[in-house]
Amino acid sequence: SSNQLYVLQVPNIRNNAMMRIIGRVENIGYDRERIFAVRFMDKAAFIVTFRQTDPFYTIDLKDPRRPRLAGELTIPGFSSYLQPANEDQTLILGVGQDVDPDTFRALGMQISLFDVSDLRNPTLITKYVMDSTYSNAENDQLTFRYIPGSNTLIIPVTYYSRFQIPSDSNNFDGFWTFTVDPQFGYIAPRFSIPHVSSRQMWTYCWYPAYLPQRSIVFFGRTLMTIKGHSVLSHNLQTGQPEWELELDIGNQGDCSNYFAE
Repeated sequence: SSNQLYVLQVPNIRNNAMMRIIGRVENIGYDRERIFAVRFMDKAAFIVTFRQTDPFYTIDLKDPRRPRLAGELTIPGFSSYLQPANEDQTLILGVGQDVDPDTFRALGMQISLFDVSDLRNPTLITKYVMDSTYSNAENDQLTFRYIPGSNTLIIPVTYYSRFQIPSDSNNFDGFWTFTVDPQFGYIAPRFSIPHVSSRQMWTYCWYPAYLPQRSIVFFGRTLMTIKGHSVLSHNLQTGQPEWELELDIGNQGDCSNYFAE
């Protein structure tokens, strides 16, 4: 299999409302790699393919009739969602998975920061890996929230084990906030927002429904998160809780598992 990028002309009356192919880049990636993420930004595109490593490709779209593969960066793991991280679009944030280069087994959520100021030479500024975790931001862009003014990243995070005795630490479902500092080149966790205790995840009777995962920031200082079976509010600067709404309080009839599977 192979991967391609096509540029189509916007239809109008003169071309009979047909979308004609006016440019293309073919054979993106290596044999049997497939596309995991794409981001189009003005006069450039960024594509991640994956099979054993993560080639991060930059595509020059300045001339839409002659798009060209400009640069390539190969690193372990992959990104499945890409987001510009500054106003001039020279920095890209990626969320995906770190991968063992020998076994190709996913190791945990990976946040990457790329410098694409030179399309011919994209570079990885830094990355942060949270072992044995998964984020829905990898597949649902509405769960990803980045605030450039404060270099704050907010994403949902989940890890759990069905096969261990429930304890106070081996399960988590909620959000994490991170500081992403392009100037000093680091990504660091700030505070977590658990939407359920580790023990209750597998020992409580839950309604057979699971809220979509969303975060909302009010006035730059109040963070409201929605996930699972609760709605929580925290101070974005300090991480201190402000209020919470537990939607399953008083449930005595239904007894589904936490993820409503």
